[in-house]
Amino acid sequence: MALFLLVVSSPATNQQISRIRELFQPTLNFLGYELYDLALTGSGGHTTLRVRIDRPEGVTLDDCERVSKSLG
Repeated sequence: MALFLLVVSSPATNQQISRIRELFQPTLNFLGYELYDLALTGSGGHTTLRVRIDRPEGVTLDDCERVSKSLG
């Protein structure tokens, strides 16, 4: 499992997280990754969306870069 971060400008609700999951899932499936988890951390104007991915053969730094650029 690997983790990478996206910074978003405002806090999100559970409904928004569900929508983000729906939006990310097709891209990750196409690339061959499983969306393991999404989580929000932080407060105020700077909230970080943590995206955790996995795949059977493991995840490399190159995989994280590929997914990050694809979800961008």
